Amino acid sequence: MDDKTRIKLIEEMGFSKIEARVYYILLKKSPLTGYKIACEIGKSNSNTYLALENLVKKGAVSLLEGNKSKEYIAIPIEQLLEIRLKQAIKHKEVVAGAFKDFKVDSGEDQIYRFTSKEQLRLKALEMIDNAQHVILVDSEKAQLEMIRAALESAAAKGLNVIVETPGQEEIPNCYMVEAFNIDQEAIILDFAWLVISVDAEKTLVSYFTTENELIEGLWISSSLLSDWFYNGMFYEVFNRYTINLFGSDHSKEEIYARMKDFHRNYRYSKARF
Repeated sequence: MDDKTRIKLIEEMGFSKIEARVYYILLKKSPLTGYKIACEIGKSNSNTYLALENLVKKGAVSLLEGNKSKEYIAIPIEQLLEIRLKQAIKHKEVVAGAFKDFKVDSGEDQIYRFTSKEQLRLKALEMIDNAQHVILVDSEKAQLEMIRAALESAAAKGLNVIVETPGQEEIPNCYMVEAFNIDQEAIILDFAWLVISVDAEKTLVSYFTTENELIEGLWISSSLLSDWFYNGMFYEVFNRYTINLFGSDHSKEEIYARMKDFHRNYRYSKARF
């Protein structure tokens, strides 16, 4: 990994650009005086010393005592990350406690748009974790990786988990349906996707660029819409499952029996209208 990428990662920990550069220099060469650091990063002494002062306050840098000239040393990155993690956990507890008496009544039916891929990922994991009966997923491979472990865990708990994805994939205890065989079907798509329906009550619909950047994502909590989505997804999966069966060496009787079993085991509706 290059210097620029590492410095960017440090910035994402809550440091300014100059603070990140100063801290990075000290990780590579400690101890150093403020003057030497300023020379290394090509910044003025005043700006460098201000950054050092902020880094000391943030617990990322220590000032060595007893030297004629002030020298600074970086706190090891692993130690700093551990400190930040403990601070974040403590802050979460304080904030959660401060707002525990707040109750938001937003009604039963909700639809909102995701603003980031991370927000979408967390909601997808929450949906899977809270599922009670059945999880139906239609996903491209890259997006499937975001939830693979959660799906495996849900299936291990006894939930019915169906996953439709291009090519051949395996997730333990999940029923996998090959969406299409990339080697046999000339299908060229300029987008990727992740659609999840849980218990025919909650639905997540999202599209991504081929570089895995979020284009659009919606979360739907509506009995009417989610039941409709689940049924639409189910019969798409059932159709692909049937096509795959007819492409196998099974007899007509065995194919029919498998189709009946699949429909009986995974057809699910919880409409309450």
